[in-house]
Amino acid sequence: MELRTTARLVRAAVVAAGVVVPIGIPGSASASEFAINACQADRANYSTQAFDDFATRGMMWKRACDPEGPGLRGLVTSNVPRAGRVRRGARSYFVMNAPAGTRFARFTWSGQARRRDCRYALQLWASRPDGAPTPIKNVRANTRCPRRGYAQAAGWPRPKTYDIAGATKIVQRIVCVGERKEPHCSTRGLNYIRTFKAQATVVDVSPPAVSVLRDNPFTQGQWVSGRQTVNYVASDNVGVKRARAIVAGAVERVRPKMMTVCAIMAGLLPIMWSHGTGAEVMQRIAVPMIGGMVSSTLLTLIVIPAIYAVVKGATIRSPRLVPSLQET
Repeated sequence: MELRTTARLVRAAVVAAGVVVPIGIPGSASASEFAINACQADRANYSTQAFDDFATRGMMWKRACDPEGPGLRGLVTSNVPRAGRVRRGARSYFVMNAPAGTRFARFTWSGQARRRDCRYALQLWASRPDGAPTPIKNVRANTRCPRRGYAQAAGWPRPKTYDIAGATKIVQRIVCVGERKEPHCSTRGLNYIRTFKAQATVVDVSPPAVSVLRDNPFTQGQWVSGRQTVNYVASDNVGVKRARAIVAGAVERVRPKMMTVCAIMAGLLPIMWSHGTGAEVMQRIAVPMIGGMVSSTLLTLIVIPAIYAVVKGATIRSPRLVPSLQET
């Protein structure tokens, strides 16, 4: 992403206020952690945006993490309950992929699994590109089957944390395995695995990097005069994203804040400089109001971004405090 030097005054003010952001010289940086909250782990929005979904014919998925509502609640992968059957290999799943340049470190999960047909496998695991997958929950097909006419269920209501260091994908799946003589599964009953709470801790393993775009005479080393624009590209690192949020947020507030301050001060300055009847009384009102407008400008453009950087840095080091992803 390109950020122009029209933000340089704000960047200078933020740095002067004590905010150190890793957008200087390219180099290595310690890995940062942040958390992705989903379903009931995100109590504000019950977000499921972090998961992709897929289902074949006769199978289904459901995003219903708000506990207040009809039907089965949670992040559900199941068969479509109806008379009939599905072929071997029919499946439904949710997948959470680690953002580019990151790996999962831990996964906190709670949920439930239930099946009436033992030929379904109910699974939850984390996979990594350079190693064996880490099983989290694995209800194998055709093992420990319930008696005919009965259902088999297991619940894990209390969240438990699993070490999945190095994983890049988390998969929740129901799949019809079938049997040798019967390569299909029944759909008369409801078979499912569902998630109540899910929190994935992500480690950003890519160091921040910044490079200047040589797209004008100035950056190409030629003699120029006047004001010049320098564009640069920052890698998608947690630290860079935090710096970008601070700088871009402060820059977006410059115009509306200055318009408000200038309009109010334009009305207050004539009062402060007046010498007519009652001028002394009005000046006592105008002077603190002008001071308040100046101090609020500094607070909005410098102090608040500096505080945000300090607090945000602490929350990245403590992933339990990081806000969850928002879902629209």
